[in-house]
Amino acid sequence: MAVDPPPGDNVPAPDPYPALFRQQILRSIRYVLTRLQGASSAIPDDELKAMALHVLDYALQMAVDQPEAWSLSAPALTTLAPGMEQAGHRADWADFLARGLSAALAQGDRANAGTLHFHLGTLHQLQGQMDVAEAHFVDAASAFGEMAQPRDRARAINRQAYVARLVGRNQTSADLVAQALDLLAEGDAERGYSAFVLGCNAYDGEAWKEAAAYYQQALDLWREHGETRMVAWNLTNLGTALRQMGAREAATERFEQALALFEQIEDPTNQAITRMNLGTVYLQTDRLAQAAQAYVEAEQVFRRMGDDLQLARVYNNLGLVYYAQQAWEQAEAALNSAIQTWIKIRDVPNEVNTLDTLAEVFRDSGRPEQARSTWLHALERLSTTPNAAAYPGLHRLVTKNLADLESE
Repeated sequence: MAVDPPPGDNVPAPDPYPALFRQQILRSIRYVLTRLQGASSAIPDDELKAMALHVLDYALQMAVDQPEAWSLSAPALTTLAPGMEQAGHRADWADFLARGLSAALAQGDRANAGTLHFHLGTLHQLQGQMDVAEAHFVDAASAFGEMAQPRDRARAINRQAYVARLVGRNQTSADLVAQALDLLAEGDAERGYSAFVLGCNAYDGEAWKEAAAYYQQALDLWREHGETRMVAWNLTNLGTALRQMGAREAATERFEQALALFEQIEDPTNQAITRMNLGTVYLQTDRLAQAAQAYVEAEQVFRRMGDDLQLARVYNNLGLVYYAQQAWEQAEAALNSAIQTWIKIRDVPNEVNTLDTLAEVFRDSGRPEQARSTWLHALERLSTTPNAAAYPGLHRLVTKNLADLESE
């Protein structure tokens, strides 16, 4: 007669692999975090970056419902974030930050959620996705307000102010800067960012001296605090204001100083932006071959980084070089590339500005009907932007060019 086996004899033993795998991931993320915190540069070397992304890919899957995994993933993400942005990572890194934000919200971690909103806002702003960027900065400021972190809240508000400036809401931008300044102690380095945004607003209003004064104020404060990247960044901004004032030698000197600093700290995107600004000095002084070379070198970086905002600017500038050289076909191609990119990132004023240049190409190359239709299209596009009244100079420019064509 058969004997029944004791209860449980046929029950398979638990698979130890998932638990072992989780422990291995936790050990790996601890190791990565130790390496990141001990690194001498904000930008991780290729080996550490590859390891960090590989481990985070698994750790973030666990972090949504495992507090220990999140407690290690959060500092790894926030430590990596500045260096990844500086190295030029955009959409690929934004995906990791977005997954981290989901985990932070699931864990009820408002402090890290605020930080991740801030870094996501930065990446979306750099990709020209201004509505998304603004929403992240608003959420970051809200989270930091809840956590009684006034300085971090001011940083988020300052970035929101910069986005407002980029989309032409300059008064809103100035009002936001005032809010940020109210939260910051005297002498705080973040006041440099406030001065930078005020300088940008003055620049947009063609108040070049006022812009230069604000940029110099920011530069002095960041030098005092040893903020090398921000020093380099504002040397570039100061150079643009000096260029507009006609001080081209002084502008060139600032651009060259910035280039050296960006190379020192391994910041390829901002180095390319500075090179593009230097190219504009070459363009204004009829050194067209040097201008084209500077723009093409910058374009290669922006394309590699997937930086649509800067790509649009460099395409526009290349179009100006080819226009000056009367290379009509190349000018038309470059300007159309700029227009399509402005449309992609929904920047109507810059789209209209480039359409104006394209119309000039048509006019000067003997195609008046295409010039007329392009200027009419530019006016139609300008009327669609919610803050069209903020661009009276642009409207006057297009209207005058169209009227001049009609009178010929």
